[in-house]
Amino acid sequence: MRGRVDRDAGQTAITSVTDAAGLAAVRRVVWLLPAAFIVHDGEELWTMAGWIRAHESLLHRVAETGALPRLAVANLPTTTRQVGVAILVVLFVLVAAIGALWRRPERRGALFLYAALLGAFAAHSLSHVGLTMALHEYTPGVVTAIVVIPPSGLAVYRRLFRSTLLTPKSALLTAAAGLTLVFPFLLAAHFIGRLVAR
Repeated sequence: MRGRVDRDAGQTAITSVTDAAGLAAVRRVVWLLPAAFIVHDGEELWTMAGWIRAHESLLHRVAETGALPRLAVANLPTTTRQVGVAILVVLFVLVAAIGALWRRPERRGALFLYAALLGAFAAHSLSHVGLTMALHEYTPGVVTAIVVIPPSGLAVYRRLFRSTLLTPKSALLTAAAGLTLVFPFLLAAHFIGRLVAR
């Protein structure tokens, strides 16, 4: 069974998952990503709308700093229903990516997409911690960003490395790709949330 994404001289190389037991373990552990997402975004669902309403003046000042911050603030969900719809949009993409990887782990596209989502999700926990430190107060999602995302992300990466599906180098490359897409992706999810749950 073929699978690992790596880059050498600008080209993508593939190596193999060595045994059926290792592949089965990968198929189990990849579901940690949506599980961690549900727990993390459950915290955001519970707290985000109220936090945004309580910090309107702060968000207004942030919006005045540039075009991208203005766009981000304008698309923030302001009700629990809007937050919920945005979460469902992201969860749908996560489950679709995992389903593709679970069925055909030898496909480079499925592995790349999953690894990009995993890297972006793991790295974004730092933004929660940074925002909390900057504001010196609780921000939505920070608790699970500390106690849920790092251990779950580490467990998935360890299994992917052990199975040879990823190397540290390819993990960094796919995470970087995911981070470049996370902002427009979240903007789209927030926009859909505001559109559907007005």
